[in-house]
Amino acid sequence: MNFVFTFLSALIQMYMLLIAIRIILGWSGILHPGIAFLSKVVDPYLSLFRGWKFLRTQHLDLTPIAAVAVLQIANFVLFHLSYRSGFPGPIELVVFLVSLIWSFISFLLGLFIILSMVRLLGFYFAALARFPIWHALDLILMPPVTKLGAILRRGFLTYRTGLILFIFLLLLIYIAGEWLLRWLIVSL
Repeated sequence: MNFVFTFLSALIQMYMLLIAIRIILGWSGILHPGIAFLSKVVDPYLSLFRGWKFLRTQHLDLTPIAAVAVLQIANFVLFHLSYRSGFPGPIELVVFLVSLIWSFISFLLGLFIILSMVRLLGFYFAALARFPIWHALDLILMPPVTKLGAILRRGFLTYRTGLILFIFLLLLIYIAGEWLLRWLIVSL
C-alpha cells in the first residue's frame, strides 16, 4: 500500500512541475505544439480555481498558486500515509496548513518587494522610461502604495517615497511572519 501512496505523491509532484512549466511558458508567449499539449493537461485543473475572484485582479492572477497549494495538501497527506503509516495528526496538520499559508503570503511579499525594487531602480534609468514594463509595474504597484500613503495620512507622499516605505513595510511583515512561524513550530 505504501507503494501506491508514494506513486501518487510522485504523480502529484510531476503535475505541479507541469503547472509551473505551463505558467512560465504562458508568460513567454512562445507558440509550440508542446505548449498546446501542456495546456490540455493542466488547464482543466487550473480552471477550477479561476472562478475564485479574490485570486484574480486586473493585472495579477494568483489562481495557479492556489491550485498548487491544494496539490501540496494532497501530497502532504499522501506522504504521511506512505511513510508514517497513518493520517497526519491535528497538530501536524495545523503546522502544515499554517506553513502553507505563510509560504503563499511570503511569496506575495517577496514578489511585491522585487517588483517595487525593480520599479525604484527604473526611476534612475531615465533612458529606459519609454519601455512598457514601467507602466505595467505602476499598474500593479500604484494601488497598494497609494493605500499606504492614505493610511500614513501624509499630505503629499511621492510615488518614490511611497515605494521605499512599501518595501520597508513588506520586509518588516516578512521578518515578523518568519519569526512567528518559527515560534509556532517550536512551541508546538
